[in-house]
Amino acid sequence: MAGDEDSSRTRDATALVDQSGDTHLIVIDDEADDFVVYGNGCCDASISEKFDGARYLDTRDEQSDFAASLSGEGMVGEFEFRKDDYQFSLAASNAYAQPLGLQDLAGVYTRTTSRGFGPPVTLTLAISADGLITGTHSNGCVFAGSASIPDVSRSLVRFTMSVDNCGDQFSSSRRWNGEYTGLGILLRDAPAPGNAGARENTLLLSLVGPTWLGLLSVGK
Repeated sequence: MAGDEDSSRTRDATALVDQSGDTHLIVIDDEADDFVVYGNGCCDASISEKFDGARYLDTRDEQSDFAASLSGEGMVGEFEFRKDDYQFSLAASNAYAQPLGLQDLAGVYTRTTSRGFGPPVTLTLAISADGLITGTHSNGCVFAGSASIPDVSRSLVRFTMSVDNCGDQFSSSRRWNGEYTGLGILLRDAPAPGNAGARENTLLLSLVGPTWLGLLSVGK
């Protein structure tokens, strides 16, 4: 959970942190004003750093004063983003402690979602056993890149991705085109969204580049 210090409002939040200290802290807003603050906090248990920040599909560069303490139980801290101050307290996920190899990650992941007033959109990513990624989005974007696992005893994944062929001169999705890096995690045997009782392997990923694509979720 992340809370705005100037109000009693709380928001859902997720942090992806790899062993090198690379961090994406994602805050989810019911009004679709999601954002991420990201940077490197290596290698102390307590950090105070300047992080970058981005709002969902926004191309403006932001900065954040980020301070946190990390332990086996989770991460607590505070940050400033767009002149608002936030405090957060996040418990460690059991999923992170599960071992993961590229062969476990391999497969075809897809998700169809609706957001705002537009039509449903579909993202599909195929990951090979050697970590190569290809993918498509229903807006025309083509994804290509690679996945790597920095520590096979953990389920965290690093991504490098190029996104091309997005939109045209009349489409806002053209801003997606470019090079991205990010982090992700595989959640095994997770509830399948919108399908009561069904289970899946869910891949959550956060990619930053020319814009931030939001907290992406695809399943297999």
